[in-house]
Amino acid sequence: MKYITRVTEIAVLPEHEMLISETTTHVRIVDEGAGEFVEVVQFGRTDIGKIQINPDEWQALRDT
Repeated sequence: MKYITRVTEIAVLPEHEMLISETTTHVRIVDEGAGEFVEVVQFGRTDIGKIQINPDEWQALRDT
């Protein structure tokens, strides 16, 4: 069996801020069993500060 390494989360934050800061934005690939989608989260606002993007929607959102 061959194994791969895959990046599934990237944190975007101001320089000198901590990873757990409210100003940190986490962009991740998530799969809850129905296929992968992109999730963007800021931890200061758990469900309010989260969006989920289906792969089929991504190109239209990106081009907007």
